[in-house]
Order: sequence, then structure tokens, then C-alpha cells
Amino acid sequence: MPESPSDTTILSATSVVAQRIVMHDLVVACHIGVTAEERQRRQRLRVSFELDLEAAPPREDKLDETVNYGLLVKRARDLCRSCDCKLLETLADQLAAAFFAEPGIRASRVRIEKLDRYGDVGAVGVEIERRRNA
Repeated sequence: MPESPSDTTILSATSVVAQRIVMHDLVVACHIGVTAEERQRRQRLRVSFELDLEAAPPREDKLDETVNYGLLVKRARDLCRSCDCKLLETLADQLAAAFFAEPGIRASRVRIEKLDRYGDVGAVGVEIERRRNA
């Protein structure tokens, strides 16, 4: 019976097409909204993001070879909790800016949804996508 190729042999015959960090369904409460009624109480938001990376996968299995997604989740959580904006679009832009502060982020997709705005709607929200220029 022929020997099966090793992982190293298989990987050397491929190339990285894309690498991204994905975080879905972070639920945070914050004061956001256009109307005074909306801003009076905290509203639950569901935040998700996908970040395309420039870097290749780690070669030595070390954290410093990639982007620390734990730090990105903390930034998202902290930014949402301290939010003082009216629009979800503004918050989404602020999140994208916070992510692009990290070296190695090539593109971001940020989705924010209000979970409790309408009683007969599961969620209403926005999604933005940004790409680093040049």
C-alpha cells in the first residue's frame, strides 16, 4: 500500500488564498440611537466582524506571528460599551478604525444589529466593508 503524503508535502503544493479573523455574535449593551427614547436606556447590540489579514499563517505556531483576535474582541467590546454616537453606521466606522490600527489588517467587514428595537423583528442593523488603500 502506498504511503500517504505528509502534511508538509501537501501544504507545499498549495498557496494561501485568504486568511481572516472571524468573530460573530458579541452581544453588548450601550446607549445608542437617534431619539431621546432610544438613548435613555441601554440597547442590546449584536456585533460581528471579519478581518482579512495580509500575513501568511504562522510558521512557528506563535501568537506574535499573527493578529491577536482576543485583543480585537476586547477593543470591540470596550468601544461599544463606551459608545456615545447616535448611528450604528458611526459605531461601525469607529470599530473599523480600531481594527485598522492593528498592523496586518487588509480589509474589514463589520455588522452591528439592534436586537430589541422592534418587537416583531429579530434584529435590524448595518454592515460596512472597508479596505486599506494601497
